Amino acid sequence: MIRLAQLLACLLACFCAAAPTPPRVIAWVLQVQQGIDHARQASDLKEQLQAAQASGARIVCVELQGRAWRLDVAQAIGDVLANAEPPAAVFISGDQPGLGLLVAGSRAGAGCWVQTGATFVARPGENQRELAETMEIQAAESRWKKSDGQSGFARWSGLRAALLDPAVGCWMTLGSPIEIGTGPAPAGAAATPLAEPGGRELRLKAADAQALQLCAGQAADVRACLELALERMNLGKPELRETRALGASIAQRRDAAEALLRAADTAMDDAEKPLKTRVESREVAPNRKHEAAAEAQAFLDRAAQALKDLESALLADPEILRLPAPGQADTGQKPGRFETRWRSELQRAKDRLAKQQLRADKLAKA
Repeated sequence: MIRLAQLLACLLACFCAAAPTPPRVIAWVLQVQQGIDHARQASDLKEQLQAAQASGARIVCVELQGRAWRLDVAQAIGDVLANAEPPAAVFISGDQPGLGLLVAGSRAGAGCWVQTGATFVARPGENQRELAETMEIQAAESRWKKSDGQSGFARWSGLRAALLDPAVGCWMTLGSPIEIGTGPAPAGAAATPLAEPGGRELRLKAADAQALQLCAGQAADVRACLELALERMNLGKPELRETRALGASIAQRRDAAEALLRAADTAMDDAEKPLKTRVESREVAPNRKHEAAAEAQAFLDRAAQALKDLESALLADPEILRLPAPGQADTGQKPGRFETRWRSELQRAKDRLAKQQLRADKLAKA
């Protein structure tokens, strides 16, 4: 018996020694922390995928968090995910992520997984459609209601309608075949309500999303998501090399724009003191006037650069113009009023800078 046990132990040791070690696959994680609601996110994702590929990554996991979303942005991100190189998996995290995130995530080429036990939620206030151009978002939503042939949502017209407006009501049955309908659930049917008619919330459990083939399944965290995706691809185990935030949120970009305007105003305030030097005064020596002009010019250059950066920011992220401008409260005002205020504040600052520059020029020539 002892010799037999020794022989078995020897065979086991040989087997373990001969078993190949699963290869390690370089992986990146890109995090989107506050939803998908502005157009730059799709281009940011493309840039980061290129960086991952250049670094030798074989797979990227895009972690989507938050509830804010916009249909045109979700579809643009979905296009990038579907054709990503290296392949992209998606992990949607949080207990109650926005259902709009699944519009993008469901198209990931390497699969989409959802936080274990999560329930997707959709509410009208989380759909940031007012940040888009009116005609463009209306066209996107019209196409969405008719079909979404590029994702798993194509089969479920009732779910597509309720995502945009939970008040239409939505229900599902998990029989064979699965059914999804709008309005009140049919009497006597073993239907699960997803949204009550007239209500303001749609809820879809992760397990039901999997049954509808909108995601591959559930995962505990990003690493588990990567392992499941790589197992599907027969590529081994992940070796995490990089974790990056995928750009700033639109709220953060708006705050940065306000900070630029404030910086310009502060610089112009600082320029006022040297600009008080009287250019026509014979009691002030010319060299003192020139010194005052140079001192003011340094502040004016700083203000000019801040305003230039602000204009670039508004051009790159036009959604900023549809958020409250400095001094405005978000109290249900139309985005058009926000844009008017932003442009008014920018023009005010540019006009003030131009007047101060004339004064500085006169001092410099005195």
